Amino acid sequence: MFGFLEFLRKYYYLLVFLVLETVSLLLLFRFNHYQGSVWLTAANGAAVGINRVYDDALAYGNLKAVNQQLTAENLRLQMESEALRKELNELKQIDYERVNNTKTDYLRIIFKQEG
Repeated sequence: MFGFLEFLRKYYYLLVFLVLETVSLLLLFRFNHYQGSVWLTAANGAAVGINRVYDDALAYGNLKAVNQQLTAENLRLQMESEALRKELNELKQIDYERVNNTKTDYLRIIFKQEG
């Protein structure tokens, strides 16, 4: 209790200043429409900035799941490509139509991923 009273005695003028400043700002924004609208505009801008940072943090947290999904798809496509390459290399005669179809399918997958 003595520490609290000592704190109040030491910072009395600062506390009175903060209380009076709060009351004056409250009166200014409450009864003066122009300053009130400026305050609300600034507060809305700050809220938008905070929401943007929050959304970016959530999106960054979701990147791990997206990365795992893309890694699995990439691995599947590499294995499929390797199997097709081996199958085409084992042919005694080159099947140009199948090679072109494989290239076309590969390009469709690439363009589909790119959008």
